[in-house]
Amino acid sequence: MTTSSSRGLLKPAILKIVAFLAPCLVSLCLFLVLFNNWDRGGLILTVIVGANAALILLLSWYKRGAVFTSSAKLASWYIMVVLGCWLGIEALFPRVLPGEYSQILNLSQNFLPSPPDRRSDYDVVFDNNLQETPTPTTAAAPASPAVAPMGWHKVAARFAYYGRDPNTGMRYVNAFSWNSRGYYDLEREILKPPDVYRIVVIGDSFVESIQVPLTMTFCQILERMLNSSAHAVLGTQFEVIALGNSGAGQLKNRDTLENEALAFNPDLVLMTLYINDFCDDDPQLSREMARAAGLPTPSFRELASHGYLALAFALRRLEQTQTGVSPELLQWCNTRIPRVETAWQRTLEAVKASRDLCKNRGIQFILLYVGSELEVKHALDSDATRANLAAAVNPEICNSWDMTSSVRRVAAYCEQQGILFASLLDPLIAAQRDTGKFVFGDHYSMFGHEVVANALLRVVDPIISQKEKGRTPASDRVHVPRLEHGNGEKD
Repeated sequence: MTTSSSRGLLKPAILKIVAFLAPCLVSLCLFLVLFNNWDRGGLILTVIVGANAALILLLSWYKRGAVFTSSAKLASWYIMVVLGCWLGIEALFPRVLPGEYSQILNLSQNFLPSPPDRRSDYDVVFDNNLQETPTPTTAAAPASPAVAPMGWHKVAARFAYYGRDPNTGMRYVNAFSWNSRGYYDLEREILKPPDVYRIVVIGDSFVESIQVPLTMTFCQILERMLNSSAHAVLGTQFEVIALGNSGAGQLKNRDTLENEALAFNPDLVLMTLYINDFCDDDPQLSREMARAAGLPTPSFRELASHGYLALAFALRRLEQTQTGVSPELLQWCNTRIPRVETAWQRTLEAVKASRDLCKNRGIQFILLYVGSELEVKHALDSDATRANLAAAVNPEICNSWDMTSSVRRVAAYCEQQGILFASLLDPLIAAQRDTGKFVFGDHYSMFGHEVVANALLRVVDPIISQKEKGRTPASDRVHVPRLEHGNGEKD
């Protein structure tokens, strides 16, 4: 009898809990769906508040099951209050904390769908008029899940990058949009036309290249060079397709290769590797790197892209309390650090997986070492660079440095695995040393893109030549320029 009575009491209690949780779960699902399809955060919250208000009215009209409907109504009231407070905080943020709001806005302006119109403050505005407005028919497949449908790579969304050229001092606005596959590039047909040689370039923000006008990216410069070369005179036309995702490591590059690049039926894949890829491929190291460098984390970027700047501010303050030494710097420490070594091995194995995927499909693959501003600075002034590293890192963590270790690590692995490899460090270092112009600004400078395009022309030319002779290039038959490092050592 007691057991039966307990069951009778327990059942209504469970139903009350279910009735309370139901609006919460529905609201959460609605938020996630809208968040992944809309970029107007305030409107998303308003819709959810309205939905819960409608639910309360409906339940007030429905008289049966009053005990359970009251639990659902209570949950809806809580949701409305919480989201209403959230909207209020977002509205008050610029008024209560104007300085902090300005900092967050400046940090996040490149991630906002409609950034503040500050064009009058800049010398030049690049509108990228060559970019067509994407239509559903311009791509034979939907954009990659890696870049679509929402957020930073939202198809057809307009953004603006506010930059300054380090060589001329020119302050400029680069207004751009993503193409129908979510990339900063021209519209590309999936079906490869006859007599077209396709090069697909995969990588992170250095390939994304939103810091410069589209016509000034190294991919577009290389395409123009190839189409005015002797190869074009013989009847071959060239397309250099850029598939760049900021923050991508080699694991994501491998996914982009399989899910995006192969659809274009490329003749050659250029996979770029940047010095922080081993961090990008490790979630813990990635978070540490972003916090230590003060970079926008993916979570911050998502909140900012939806206009939740107060929440983004709170998240950034929380992340700043957890800052430490960037693991990116520790890769050059003469003392081997196990977690850095493990992460690097994972990254290099992902490169091999990408090469194998191309090899199995008869596609030529080259790994490009992007180079970094720190490595260029070290080659030109090693004493100052080492002094800066010593000031940034506690000597108990690392007290001696080898700034050529990373490029040598990658070169040695590629030689061991038979992967075609070229480092862009030497042409970057030589160009800055010989001309006095900076090859880096925020990523590659406009001049840096020219240097990289010219270096890549030397890299791809022998492979294209063999292709035109009707042979499939093999790694032991193709000459890829073995470029010198800044300290004079060879790859």
